Amino acid sequence: MPGYASWVYCTLGNAYASLGDFNKAIEYHTQHLAIAKEVGDRAGEVIAYGSLGNAYQSQGDFSKAIECWTWRQSHLVFVRLRFGRWGQEGQEKGQR
Repeated sequence: MPGYASWVYCTLGNAYASLGDFNKAIEYHTQHLAIAKEVGDRAGEVIAYGSLGNAYQSQGDFSKAIECWTWRQSHLVFVRLRFGRWGQEGQEKGQR
């Protein structure tokens, strides 16, 4: 069930970002990232880092945004090669 929880945190982070509450968005995206790492969901990690980068950019913290996006970009290729376009799709098809 932890994988499901990570997506709930992702959705909550996106909702708070839409409301302009970037501190809360960062809090939820950080939770998403922690769970994705814990369960080995590499695609979830890529998505969480992208979302964190967007939230940091919206706060004006460009160095943290760049750090998150750089991590995301360096791992995005791995996720696409290993699992297909977005990871979960490939996992559902049994590609590992």
